[in-house]
Amino acid sequence: MTTKREPRDRWPGRLAALAAHIPPGSRVLDAGCGAQGLQVLLPPGCSYVGVDVEDLDLDRQAWPRGFDVVVAAGLLEYLAHPYHALRQMLKAAPVSLFSYAHKLRTVPDRPVHLEPRRLHRLVSHAGGRLEPLGRWQKQTLYRMVR
Repeated sequence: MTTKREPRDRWPGRLAALAAHIPPGSRVLDAGCGAQGLQVLLPPGCSYVGVDVEDLDLDRQAWPRGFDVVVAAGLLEYLAHPYHALRQMLKAAPVSLFSYAHKLRTVPDRPVHLEPRRLHRLVSHAGGRLEPLGRWQKQTLYRMVR
């Protein structure tokens, strides 16, 4: 697991918007945690585990389980196998919160682009239900539940 780093996430507003949907006392897995900026935004009593690409191949390997909430802010856009990640999120926790930038098509290292309908179909096929929470800048915020 990633060791604690100085929070310097470039997207603190996105993390704060997602953190607002985490209940106090939750066990939180932050997938694609980067600088672990989410950790300082969690409600009281939450426990935190951050995993990033140097810890785990989030595109292919099994994710840790036993959490209440998974947060994946700005992760799915950069995975070659987002369906695998969605399935792992559903296995790791009953609730997942994530962002997705549907309109960004020009990111050079973005292997897969998911239109909203396709994302909904993938989530349904993985065994989940997708609920839009709103927008943050050009990204849609989602809650996925088992």
